[in-house]
Amino acid sequence: MRWLVAGLAFLAAPVWAAERPQEFLQALRNRDYFDYALFYLDELEARPNLDAEFRQTLTYERGATLLAQAERTRDSDAQQKLFDEARGQFEKFVKEYPQHPLAGAANSEIAEVVMGKARALVWQANSPNNSGRKDELRKQARELLAEARRVYQAAYERYKAEHDSFDKFIPQNDKRYAAREKAFVNSIQAEFHLGQVIHQEAQTHDKGTPEYKKLLTDAANAFEAIHSRHRSQVIGLYARMWQGKCFEEMDELTKALGIYNELLEHRGKDGSPLEDLQNRVLQFRLVCLNNDLRKDYQVVVQEADAWRKAHRNELNTRVGLGIQWEQVRAEEMLARAEETPEVEKRKLRQAALDAARRINRYPGEYKDASTAMIRRLLADLDRGTGDPKDFATAFSLARTQVEEIRNKNAAIAQAQGPEKQKLQDELQPVLRETARTLDLALQLAGKRDDISEVNRARYFLAYVYFLMRDRSHESGVLAEWVARKYRKEQSDLALDAGYLAQAAYIQAYHREAKERRGPEIAWVVDICNYITENWPASDKAQDARMNLGGLYAELGQPADAAKWYGTVPESAPQYLEAQLKAGNAWWDVYVQEQTRPEAERKPREQIDELLNQSRGILTTAIGKFEGNLPKDPAQVDQAKMRELTLAKLTLATILNGAGDYKGGLGLLVDNPLSSVAGLPAFQKGTKPYLNVAIAVYIQVLRAYIGSNELAKAQEAQQALDAIVKESGGGGKALTQVYVDFGTQLKKEVQRLQSARDPRLADVLKSFETFLDEIAKRKDSQSYYSLRWIGETYRDLGEGLAEGDRGRAEGYFGKAVAAYRQILDEELKSPGFMPSEMSSGVELAIVRCLRLQQSFPEAEKGILKILKGRPRALDAQEEAARLYADWGARGAKGDLAKWNLAIEGDQNLKTRKPENRVVWGWFGIAQRLENALNQGGASDETEEQYLNARYQTALTRFHWAQAEPEGDKRRQRLGTAFRDIKLAAATMPGLGGDDGFQKFNTLYRDIQKEMLAVGKCDEVAGLSAPRDLEKKSSTVASRGSKKKTAAANPVAGTNPTASEPAETRLKKTRKPAKAAPAETKEPESGGTLVLWLVGAGLLAGAAGVAYTLLKPNKKGSRRRVLDETLPDTVSGPEGAVAAVPSFDTAPPVEARPKTRVARSPKPTDPGKPPGPPKKRPEPS
Repeated sequence: MRWLVAGLAFLAAPVWAAERPQEFLQALRNRDYFDYALFYLDELEARPNLDAEFRQTLTYERGATLLAQAERTRDSDAQQKLFDEARGQFEKFVKEYPQHPLAGAANSEIAEVVMGKARALVWQANSPNNSGRKDELRKQARELLAEARRVYQAAYERYKAEHDSFDKFIPQNDKRYAAREKAFVNSIQAEFHLGQVIHQEAQTHDKGTPEYKKLLTDAANAFEAIHSRHRSQVIGLYARMWQGKCFEEMDELTKALGIYNELLEHRGKDGSPLEDLQNRVLQFRLVCLNNDLRKDYQVVVQEADAWRKAHRNELNTRVGLGIQWEQVRAEEMLARAEETPEVEKRKLRQAALDAARRINRYPGEYKDASTAMIRRLLADLDRGTGDPKDFATAFSLARTQVEEIRNKNAAIAQAQGPEKQKLQDELQPVLRETARTLDLALQLAGKRDDISEVNRARYFLAYVYFLMRDRSHESGVLAEWVARKYRKEQSDLALDAGYLAQAAYIQAYHREAKERRGPEIAWVVDICNYITENWPASDKAQDARMNLGGLYAELGQPADAAKWYGTVPESAPQYLEAQLKAGNAWWDVYVQEQTRPEAERKPREQIDELLNQSRGILTTAIGKFEGNLPKDPAQVDQAKMRELTLAKLTLATILNGAGDYKGGLGLLVDNPLSSVAGLPAFQKGTKPYLNVAIAVYIQVLRAYIGSNELAKAQEAQQALDAIVKESGGGGKALTQVYVDFGTQLKKEVQRLQSARDPRLADVLKSFETFLDEIAKRKDSQSYYSLRWIGETYRDLGEGLAEGDRGRAEGYFGKAVAAYRQILDEELKSPGFMPSEMSSGVELAIVRCLRLQQSFPEAEKGILKILKGRPRALDAQEEAARLYADWGARGAKGDLAKWNLAIEGDQNLKTRKPENRVVWGWFGIAQRLENALNQGGASDETEEQYLNARYQTALTRFHWAQAEPEGDKRRQRLGTAFRDIKLAAATMPGLGGDDGFQKFNTLYRDIQKEMLAVGKCDEVAGLSAPRDLEKKSSTVASRGSKKKTAAANPVAGTNPTASEPAETRLKKTRKPAKAAPAETKEPESGGTLVLWLVGAGLLAGAAGVAYTLLKPNKKGSRRRVLDETLPDTVSGPEGAVAAVPSFDTAPPVEARPKTRVARSPKPTDPGKPPGPPKKRPEPS
């Protein structure tokens, strides 16, 4: 249609527009040719010879066109969108030309936009379908009206002062005369608008309340003041009309009707402002006559019918619909009157029904009321309230149901706890019934029905399917079909449908079983590209890019996430948010690269560039983002505050890692919008708050220690303690925070040492000083402070072990002293240490002694622990490490320790049978394999099993290298070779890509050693090592499963194809009876908290913004399955055993599932053309 309008208009353009483009634009707007007016403005802007002065006004004219279009649009959602676009144009004009003569008018137009939006909210609040949101909508309307009042008041004062500055007498041929008159007119208009603001504000209160009456009285007085001074001008007559409206709404009907009758006596030409005024006056008069205090229904029918016959071309205007609505109200009331004959009643009801259906076609203030009337009239006409028999009636009913769904969703969003679940349960039957109604409407649709309305029905059905959640694929298929097939005919609806399709496919991805995921990702990318190609500048195109970035972040593919965030253009409102997320994503890429095996990493320069890229993006984006916000955190939008808090946390992590502690503190605490100040935005008491607060204070603590502000560091540590304890997590959760903080410190020390970074000395000194300061305060020592000291000294020592053995052993000694002080204090004061922590502290001492190479003393400690807790998995693993390190020392008699590390002491004749408690790596692997075969084991058990298999082979390999004799070396190498083959046969996938790579590297190293030794049958005929044969497996690590799916998103999803042996085995496993757990997991520390702390230090942190909001999965990991499966001891080693390795990238489960796909909102609500999972084929 647009091309037709454009073609016709161009015929007239040379006549009109060559000299007077502004008048031509106004003429187009007066005739509702908004589409062409915008097209004409684009054409004017492209003209190189356009008058420079008029060129400045193009943005203003575009805003005026959009505003006029919004005021004549009856679709509430489309209207709101047009209002926003108009406001954007006016604001752009004022910003570009603040001194332009039209700048004041532009500000007034902005206020008119705000008024329009407020009126729409009032209509929505008064709708019966929005009863649950009435107060919320009214509050929003009042806020908008307050904004409009400020603008109009300032405009009135400005124009009045400008008018008063002129002389009282100015000849008409003087240029100042026109300027004075313009200021005069503008001041009256601003004053009139102020009266309208007061009147509209009254509508935000219930009728009859004191606030309602007072505001109407104030408005009536304001309009009377204008009328008394300007009664001969049209604006004075309009003020008089609104004065009458105020009286009518206060039920002073005689006064109101007197004013209306007075105004109707004026006569004006067709199409004149006076005729428009009288049409509105008639509508208001009919409202009065329909009032219960008058009940002049017959007069209403007669006057409305006469108007309809005389104004056939205006029936579909807002005033025209209003007059017809008053007529159908009167007809319905007449039909209820006892004195009306039955035949006449039926005629009246039929006439009212026909008119109500016509009115019901148009969105707006009469939509809901006419729907309700149609149902009443159908019942009165004995047609029942069963299923509609035509598309229009069915769709009208469905739209009412969709509005009810919107209101219920709004209530659900505000509810908490059981009430929320109750509302969600109540929503389900409404969704099903709405889907049925929409499906019926589409079945009833025929060639005579408006195709645009049919498409809206399809869109609404897709939306309802989306909310039903179990029909995600159908939602996506149907919505995408609408988006692709009707892109040109209904561009706005097609865009909404495309965005809904993306959200539905993302939802379908999350609902699909992990092993069957894949195709949905390709669909999400496909529809995102479609949206961005066809609506590149739209907000939904940017949201689509953001959604896709979020999905890739969740998949553990931060590089792809960063690239999608980076495609959001600078002109988009989402740009700064996208930049913050891109910076976080590049940081995540850096962390992933840092944690790869050294041989697989990119060159150092490329890794550093990733870090610099993250730092640069975040620095710039945070500065701009923060610059647009109020300085008081309480005044900042909560979502924006959360985004800023996470971004600052990531940047502070980077700065702390680089030694810029002052810069880190500037982001974390020394700023009105610091990360600490932003914590309330995460709602205290919730898990997101706990997670982010821990991560923030970890960085605060790190920065204060680094800058040697020890008193503040201790305050930060105490705040951290309080946060964890207040969460209800208890001591284990707090201990876990300290454990992981030390782990990250160790990695930082290792990184600085390997890079020969001179900052290493400063880092060590700052931590030594802080720890020594804490250790001196004997009177304030607690179990947790001593644990903190021990863990940190141990990790400092481990970080230095490769380069400064002497200093490392000193740190290990201090750690042992701290742990032993805990045991001494417990002897003095029983209860000093949590009862379940004793064996954990003892195990920590054993670990430090092992690291000190005090092997005999460490052996005594581990045997004591295992005698009391032989099934403690972490203790068994520590024993295996102890004997492996002992054997690697290479002193006389050490070679025999290798066998203990692998086989344990089960066959050691020098020990009594009751003292044989060490399993060794091979024994650990056997027990874990038994647990797997008996069923009931978790993914973690599979990971532990693979690790035990790997350590068995690795330890044999090292034993072989230590063997002085060639034959024994060959024997050990051959056994290690077969260990790898056995693991690959048992678990063909070897835990996914990362696990396979680790095993394959060791497999090649063993072969390389065999080739060097020679005479090894396993490598006979080989000149170079070969790779393991890679086989697929459904038993893979969590992260690698998703990475594999993402790498091949359209791969087949048949779960029975090429089924590996262990999958068939698992199908026949019987659940094993679980033995009683001897210890409990940390109640709220959990995997998530540890991931958080992983974000604490540069070398090991992992995507702060992505990991913080992961939901905690309670009860997902049981450490005791049966008598053959090992348990774990309490305390530091026990806690670490439950933590995913920080040597790998974050698991996909650590990614948030809250931001991926904002829930789409229907703009105004099909049966999919194909079955679920089948992509639509647009024709």
